[in-house]
Amino acid sequence: MTHFCSSHRFPHADRDPIDDSTARLLFESTLAIPRRPGTVVVLLDHDRRGRSILNVDRTDHPDAVLDVAELSIALADGSPAVSGALIASVRPAGGDKLDDVE
Repeated sequence: MTHFCSSHRFPHADRDPIDDSTARLLFESTLAIPRRPGTVVVLLDHDRRGRSILNVDRTDHPDAVLDVAELSIALADGSPAVSGALIASVRPAGGDKLDDVE
């Protein structure tokens, strides 16, 4: 098993597991600067190793993150290599909306 330290480098796909701090590093590095509406999805295998990263711009509508999540699930559906996902979404001009709770 690989002993991965997120403070030194990004994880290698299909090799290094992604824990909370590694996920934060990936999201911070992938989301645009200056911050603009966007959603990032990291598809994971059963050992929490990254399989794919999807970066979707212009997800400023309150339901956009749900649309991206549904699309990601549809893309991964039936793939034995994907068993989970991490999703982060940024909307710098808006806050949490009631629709987000659904």
